[in-house]
Amino acid sequence: PAAKELVPTELLEDPEKLNRYIAMASAEQRPRLMQRAGDRYLSDRGDVNGALYYYRLLLDSLPAEQYAEMDLNDTWLLISMKQARQQETKNENSAI
Repeated sequence: PAAKELVPTELLEDPEKLNRYIAMASAEQRPRLMQRAGDRYLSDRGDVNGALYYYRLLLDSLPAEQYAEMDLNDTWLLISMKQARQQETKNENSAI
C-alpha cells in the first residue's frame, strides 16, 4: 500500500480546505504541512504562486535562525526564499 500523502491531492484542489487543514494541525506538524503544500504546488502542478504562498507562510512561522538551515530536500524556490530572508535579516541587523 502507498504511504499516506502528508498533503492529499484533493486538498490542493481547494486552498480554503487546505488552509483549514493546516490551521487545525498540531503546532509541530504545521511547518511540515506548509512546506509539503509548497513542494506539491511547485513540483506536482508547476504552480509557483501556490508554492510561494505556502513557503511564505512557512518562513513567517519560523525563527530567523532556521532560515540558515538548508535541507537537501528543499526545492530551489524554498532555498532561494530562505537565502533572501537571511539577507533581509542581515540587512536589518546591520541597520541598527
